[in-house]
This record gives sequence, structure tokens and C-alpha cells, in this order.
Amino acid sequence: AAKIRDRINDIRKITFSQNMYFTDDKNRDVIGIYQEGKKAAVAILKILSGRLLNKEIYALDNAEGKSVAQLTEAFLKQYYSGKSSTLPYRIFLSEIPNDFPTLNLWLKNKIVVPQRGEMKKLTKMARENAFNFIEEQKLKHLRKSNRTIFPIKELKDKLGLRKLPRKIICLDISTIQGSDTVSSLVFFENGKPKKKNYRRFIIKTVSGQNDFASLAETLTRYLKKIEEPEKPDLIVIDGGKGQLSSAFEILKKSGIEDIEMISLAKRLEEIFLPNKSNSVVLPHSSPSLRLLIKLRDEAHRFAITFHRKRRSARTLTSELDKIKGVGTETKFRLLKEFGSVKNIKKAEINDLMSVKGIGRKLAEKILSELSC
Repeated sequence: AAKIRDRINDIRKITFSQNMYFTDDKNRDVIGIYQEGKKAAVAILKILSGRLLNKEIYALDNAEGKSVAQLTEAFLKQYYSGKSSTLPYRIFLSEIPNDFPTLNLWLKNKIVVPQRGEMKKLTKMARENAFNFIEEQKLKHLRKSNRTIFPIKELKDKLGLRKLPRKIICLDISTIQGSDTVSSLVFFENGKPKKKNYRRFIIKTVSGQNDFASLAETLTRYLKKIEEPEKPDLIVIDGGKGQLSSAFEILKKSGIEDIEMISLAKRLEEIFLPNKSNSVVLPHSSPSLRLLIKLRDEAHRFAITFHRKRRSARTLTSELDKIKGVGTETKFRLLKEFGSVKNIKKAEINDLMSVKGIGRKLAEKILSELSC
């Protein structure tokens, strides 16, 4: 990274220290293209009234599998489209583009590909500016990656985990007085949410409020259906030593040995590990602790959202079910039109009658029944 940064700084010095002057006042474009794998960039040095005054940089999409000559041709066609009356005096290129004769004719024979001298140096400078841009993009990606990878590495080191926990899941239970109990599972990869791997579970075997049993059911069902690409390196349980002990027994019974498990207790944000009596307390400024808290909070949010939807659907259905003459289709149309029973209650008779299948008598009956 340091070498790349130094190289970028060197190019910047070259770029801004060389104000090129010409004896005439004509405008010139000096274009350089740099490609590296999927990435490519174009730099245009704008010589206005004989002076190098400006620079434009463009990232090129879909560069993979294309040559620099192809990219140059495509860029020139796009950049100079509709500019035939304002073309510069000369367009200097670092590379010969595809279909050069046709392209040069379209650009009124303005293209020059210098082989030596000062103009060759200028095209080289333009290409170096394109290279500079690609290197900066790589550095930006590297810095971004480090921000997400560092907390994972710290987690491994601080907790003594066997391997880097790139894939982490967290489970959470949501219930109110034992009704409509659900659980959620969120999946983070390299420190970021991977929402396509999120899972929701409706608890089937537990009656009443029993978070231990609900957690056990969720984990058992998840581990039975787990597939290799989605297999986590680490499971985080929301809770203390008791929840961890219960969940770890299920993990052992599953026979899966390459998944580790910890728990995060809310009160002091203590981290518990299986078969260890003392908890690990990380500083609140610790990136790895912040990652665990973010994971836990996301699991909680996901579970709460699902629980609310379940309760809402059950409540809405039961209220509308009491009204004679309101069948499944009518209920669906009402909810689609008004969004909720609360909004249906606020509606006027004429509003309800605008829904297919509802006449005045049924509309009056619906409002009367819902107001009870």
C-alpha cells in the first residue's frame, strides 16, 4: 500500500509541475487509457489556448475481455458524440484505436498517435494519470476491506478462536407473553450483512414463553438443513452463560465440529465461551465488540419485525373474520385497498363501496362491527 501511495504522489507531482505551453492558442485533447483486469480508466489532459489547464478522468465499465484498442474506440465514439462542431485542433492518443481509419475520418482527421517527442511524453503522462486513478480505486478498496476485516481478526485473536470468523450468524427470539413466538437468524460475511442468507422461524414445538426451548428448536432446525456455502464459522447467541450452554449442547449433538460458538450478554456486553467460567470483556471502543453488538442488534430488529407482522396478520384476520359476509377475497381486497383494519375503521361508507364486492349494506355492517 505504501509503494502504491508513493507512486501516486510521484505521478501527481509530474502532473501538476508540467504546465505545457504552445506557441498557438489552439485547443488539444491528450488521451491516455490504462487497463488492469476488469478495471480501466481514461485520462484526458485538456490543453486550452495552448496551455495545459485541466484534467478529466473517467472510469470505464465492462472492461473485462476487451483490448485497450477496443476501449479507446468505444470511448472516443461516446465522448465526442455530438461534438463535431467543437472538436479540438488535435486529439493525441497513447494507443491506436480499433477501426482507426473510419474513426479518424469521423473525427475529421484530428487523431494523432505520437511515437516520440514532447507529444509522446504528454500521452504518457495522460496514461499515467489513468493508472493513478486505478491505483487510487484499489487503495480505496483496500482501506474499505481493512475496516471490515480488522474487527474479524481482532475477534479471533481476543477470543482465541480456531479460525478467522468470516461468516457469523446470530440468533434471536421474539415473543410477547408466549404468543406468536418467532426467531430470527442473521448472517454477516466479512463484517457485513448478507441478507439473502437471513432466516426466519415460526416456533412450532414450544408453548408459552420459553426462550431456551425456542432457541433449541431454532438451532436444531437450522443445523439440520445447513449447506456448506452457508455454513458459518461462528454462531453468536444473544444471552449469557445459560443460553450458551444450552445451545452448545445442540451444536455438539449435531456432529458439526468446525463451527464455533459464543454468547453476548446485554448487561455488560460480556462475551462467554463454552467450557470457560470467566467472561471476556472487551473495551467499548473495540471494533470487534462493535461488530458483535451490530450483529446482535440486527438479529433483534429482524426478529421483532417478523413478530410484529405475525401478530398484525393474526389480529387483522380475526377482526375481519367476525363479520358475516366478508369472505377471504373481500378481506384481501379491503386490506389491499386500505392497508390495515385501523384505516378501514376510518373509512367512509362510499370508500368501502368502491371496493369490488361491497355494497352499501355490507359497508355499513363492516363499519358497525369494527366500531364495537
